Amino acid sequence: MMILNPTVEAALAQDEKRGLLMCHIEWPSGEVYTHSRVGEKRWDNRTWIGVGEFANIGTVESGVKTGRLSLQLRVNDEALLNEAIQDDAVGSAVRLYLGVMNEKRRITAVQLIHYGFVAATPVSYEPVPVISIEVAGHRERRNRPRENLRFSANAWRHRHPGDSYCDDVEALSKGPLNGYSGSNAVGRGGRLNGGGGREQIP
Repeated sequence: MMILNPTVEAALAQDEKRGLLMCHIEWPSGEVYTHSRVGEKRWDNRTWIGVGEFANIGTVESGVKTGRLSLQLRVNDEALLNEAIQDDAVGSAVRLYLGVMNEKRRITAVQLIHYGFVAATPVSYEPVPVISIEVAGHRERRNRPRENLRFSANAWRHRHPGDSYCDDVEALSKGPLNGYSGSNAVGRGGRLNGGGGREQIP
């Protein structure tokens, strides 16, 4: 059972309609801040966009993918749909919050209730297309690394501007180390000798 922040618990006890869900996704092309009501709301010096009846949060699945949470958004925006299809968001952090509002409908308190990572972003082409975001917890991410931990060169650059690690790895795989000059500094390696010390490789 979740222990609620006293401020959040008191507000919900007074009127459960003051509650709202808030979601922050570190999407590859930019941060996403949404909430379950309508209109824009401010919190933590950020603008959170209301998705209202166009979004829903599924129940935690059982079985092989225990602990996954499903977020769904119905969209008519073709640009948004294409972005969801083209962007590789796997591994991006997802934070789900429970917030409460005051009488003026302003957010007064927020509590983190779920923290996970994007595991998949399937799109279903119904009369109104649905973008789904399957969120894996830390346990699944650790136990199924091949599915939940992968990086493209573009995703790595987005997370670490100026670091050419993925580009360097790809280039190094095509030729010998002494024939490549990458943008990252490559130190002189070494190996352990029989006495446990480190022997410098010429």
